[in-house]
Amino acid sequence: MSATCVISSRMESTRFPGKPLALINGREMILWVAESCKKAVGLNNVIIATDSKELIDCVTGAGYNSIIIDTKRCGNCSDATAEAIRNIDSDIIIDVQGDEPLIRPEDIQKIIEFKRNKHDHVINAYAYEKDGENKNTIKIESHNINGDLITMSRLPIPAGARIFKRQVCIYGFYKNQLLELYGYDKGKSELEKHEDIHILRCVNNYQKVFMVKLDGVYQAVDVPGDIKKVEDIINA
Repeated sequence: MSATCVISSRMESTRFPGKPLALINGREMILWVAESCKKAVGLNNVIIATDSKELIDCVTGAGYNSIIIDTKRCGNCSDATAEAIRNIDSDIIIDVQGDEPLIRPEDIQKIIEFKRNKHDHVINAYAYEKDGENKNTIKIESHNINGDLITMSRLPIPAGARIFKRQVCIYGFYKNQLLELYGYDKGKSELEKHEDIHILRCVNNYQKVFMVKLDGVYQAVDVPGDIKKVEDIINA
């Protein structure tokens, strides 16, 4: 089964305007993410979805394919990815968030492999971290005995935990699964609205989500101060 990586990205981040083109060790963040995708699935199977000319110029200049979508009509990255892949012939869609520059090619390949073996599930990932108070990171309630997601929150859950499961934003869908739940014309579910976590739309719609443990070191870029944290990890 073929796999395509889609990185949906917009420049108008509330907490960090222009975030995709922020420099990490002298290179734009979007290119760090795109390179990991390229190593996982090949250059021709990587697409950057955006409506920013500046961002398109950056990624096409580096050899990547781009698709223009209306990011203002998208509530989240999976809505944008759904619009980007409507006319793409690919079995598996890997939705990679553009602010996770430490995602590794082997992480993406792991998500693809789980998706090939778990046909009824959407696939997502997590890693362990100690900071439960940062509301920019999404914490995962313990899985059920099958490894399926129960819920997520920006609050420190489960209560009393000392080490938390932090979501890593790679998602594996079949194309039809993605289009059934996400896109311009799909509204947010109630749980998704309250938590501002878009994968909870799956939970609200009885779509099982299998959580895959990753073993790397991860730091998303939510605010400008996160750039230094990422650089410290890379340079170490």
